[in-house]
Amino acid sequence: MEKKHSNALYVFIAVVVVVGVAMIGGYWAIRLYESNTVMAVLGQNIQAAKSCLEVRPLGGRTRKIFNTRRYVNEIHKIDPSHTPKKFQLAWLDYVQAWEREAEQTNGTMLGEAYIGMLGVVSRSSRLASVAAKPIETANALERAQQHLERVALEYDVRIIHKTDQQS
Repeated sequence: MEKKHSNALYVFIAVVVVVGVAMIGGYWAIRLYESNTVMAVLGQNIQAAKSCLEVRPLGGRTRKIFNTRRYVNEIHKIDPSHTPKKFQLAWLDYVQAWEREAEQTNGTMLGEAYIGMLGVVSRSSRLASVAAKPIETANALERAQQHLERVALEYDVRIIHKTDQQS
């Protein structure tokens, strides 16, 4: 009779261990999926921004122009519905901030600062300092960008800015 109890105890412990391992594995699989969906949206965002940057000759030099209206049209094509709800809300704030910016800038603006704000997506546990860039009409846009970055970090995705990268 005692052997039956000890066998039942071993079976119970084995079941608890297997269920625990499965739960931990499931949690990490979900986190990886969420991280990948956030990276996909931010990667599409970078491609949209790059497609809206124009280099124009100006005398003997070139000038980079960022077409904000075109950018807003491009980011409206990005579907964040497969990302976590918290990221979707941050993305919506970001898109709406760009809509307001496009209304204020008549569609085109010097692009260096804006491209710098968009950054590059990477998976990282290391936090780098993010310096706010002074852009006179972009306070709401800057806050939306920073919020988007903070939410992305919750899913282990960091946006690396040009000033963060080492040459």
